[in-house]
Amino acid sequence: MLVRVTQGDTEGVLAPTGRMGRWVSEFRDKTGAALQRLFGSNDGNTLSLNVLPSFWAGKINGLDIDVVNLQWVGQETMSIGDIGNIEKPVVWTSQDLWPLSGAKHYAYSYADARTSPNISDSGADSQKSDKWFDAEQWVLGRKKRKWQRNISIICPSRWPLCAAGPFSNTSSSN
Repeated sequence: MLVRVTQGDTEGVLAPTGRMGRWVSEFRDKTGAALQRLFGSNDGNTLSLNVLPSFWAGKINGLDIDVVNLQWVGQETMSIGDIGNIEKPVVWTSQDLWPLSGAKHYAYSYADARTSPNISDSGADSQKSDKWFDAEQWVLGRKKRKWQRNISIICPSRWPLCAAGPFSNTSSSN
């Protein structure tokens, strides 16, 4: 298991090691939070831009494994480009809407999210920002360009739009 931050020493868990590795991990976290505040969120937790390269795709592709299971890659754990460069089959266990939407992890208006054919058009996401940069659409565009391989997504919760995100050709009628 590859992780950006670990506590303790657990067999089979690969994390940045040494002073430099821990510094790079901390830098990624702080830089990612600063970018989030600059481009759309002041709390550092509700969106992920994932622009900083982690170079983990090469490490993952070199592992003797059959399937990659992604869990949480937000807040600059892996860049969108790195995810797109994984050559092995990917199964993504999604705990939120980030893999299916733009930069946001959650649709803030359930009623709007239920009727919207595109998660990024719902709730707080649909409110036009005073900011000069639309992070939601920019991240969504990057995902559509970079993620050309099939990714199987598992949604363990009962979110009505898990099957009808912007990458599908269907819309939800739930």
